[in-house]
Amino acid sequence: MVIAGLALISPWLALAALFLAYRGEVLTPAMAVYMAPFREDRLLWWGLPAALIAFLFLARHPFPPDDLLRDMTAWAYHYDYRRTFWGSPRIPHYDQYLGFDLLAGWVYRHLPTLYAPLVFQFTSLALYLGLLSGILARKLKDDPLRWTLIGLAIALSLCTPVLDRIVEGRPEMFFALWTLAAFLADGVWMWVWLAVGLTIVPWYWLAGAYAPAFLALPGRSLKFRLGGTILFGLAACGIWMGLSHGLWWHSFIGLRGDIQDRVYGVTENEGLSVLLQDPVIALALVSLLVLPWNWRKTQASTWLLLAWFCLPWMMRYIDLLAPLGLILLAEGWNSEAVRSWSPWGTQGRLPETRLARVRLAGFLLLLALPWRMIPPSPPYFLHIPGETPRTGVRVLSPFGPETYDTLYANPGVRLAPAMEPGMTRRSLQRLAQTVAKASCAQIQASGAAYLIEDTLTATKPCLKLVTVNGPWALWKIERKTPHG
Repeated sequence: MVIAGLALISPWLALAALFLAYRGEVLTPAMAVYMAPFREDRLLWWGLPAALIAFLFLARHPFPPDDLLRDMTAWAYHYDYRRTFWGSPRIPHYDQYLGFDLLAGWVYRHLPTLYAPLVFQFTSLALYLGLLSGILARKLKDDPLRWTLIGLAIALSLCTPVLDRIVEGRPEMFFALWTLAAFLADGVWMWVWLAVGLTIVPWYWLAGAYAPAFLALPGRSLKFRLGGTILFGLAACGIWMGLSHGLWWHSFIGLRGDIQDRVYGVTENEGLSVLLQDPVIALALVSLLVLPWNWRKTQASTWLLLAWFCLPWMMRYIDLLAPLGLILLAEGWNSEAVRSWSPWGTQGRLPETRLARVRLAGFLLLLALPWRMIPPSPPYFLHIPGETPRTGVRVLSPFGPETYDTLYANPGVRLAPAMEPGMTRRSLQRLAQTVAKASCAQIQASGAAYLIEDTLTATKPCLKLVTVNGPWALWKIERKTPHG
């Protein structure tokens, strides 16, 4: 129980206690009773903590911060984002998430507003837990600490930005999960996996980027996997050329221009070096120096997949990079060394009593970690007064969660900047981020009817306060100031 208490204070204290669980040989009678069930490696030691993670996720239902809210309201704009975002001439003339938006819109219209996003978020979480557990279980099937290691690996991975991607609930997350499912798609399941992949291609305009998932298919020849990668990539491009009426290629080659036209950066597109600041990821890399791991036992196809998703050098692919890293760790894991490994120099095989200690300590840690893992993140809805849905009133907002919260609460209003800031005029991007320093003339010239901000320290004569929710304020922009 000490380890569980330490985990509530800090996961690092609990990990240190878990490491020290190897020490000592004498058990008190009470401790021996608690230890007895842990003399065997059981799915239960990870199954119960995984169920707790799922339960806490449902109970706290963290609200998505961005694109999922846009997808769920695309129906109000007839799936045309040029109607959703104003002042953004670079927005494509087709819906780049059409299939996903159709499904998301149906969910929005049939479930309570506050809980509708949970359908996509919880599905992502459940699939992540299930698929990665299944893959690691295959890789570690002979390890005496199999389910303890799997639980610790997956739970700690959720302490990284992977959980953020799950909360976001975007179509990209489902393609990442589809890629992971390839590791389990043997026999007839390969055709089920392929059918699912082709079905979700219309969900995301860059679906072809996930074609290398074929490399992970077990029991298939290299020729089959390479051919599948090429054919699936071409099929995805062809499907989107049809859905976009030939405009897909223009969007693809214009992607770099959209990024260059941003006035400010977007977190998900930051370089992978930023991830080294995450303590869990840093610990995983350092642990390779001391853990019983041999890279020569790993699969070349897994390395190729990891390299492919490292090529863009963007942290947005953490939803695949992290699990692929865990899979490589499991592939090179030396299970026999675990039985005999001891950092204190104990000779011979690791006693079963000490293995039981580690299972018990890991179980308590896994029961404690989820309570700090999923912080609640409530939305800040600002309702446009006197406006009914689909009216097209223009709202200017800083790029971030509040843009999407407003869109979700007021389907039909028009927002700026756009989902990709580089698609919006640079003058509007600057104004949205620096409105506290802007003059009334600049604000009025923007063409917006309402303004959302959290930086004003003094009122402006052209702004009339409408409502406040948390740190955010909604202002109506007056066309005529008291001074003319």
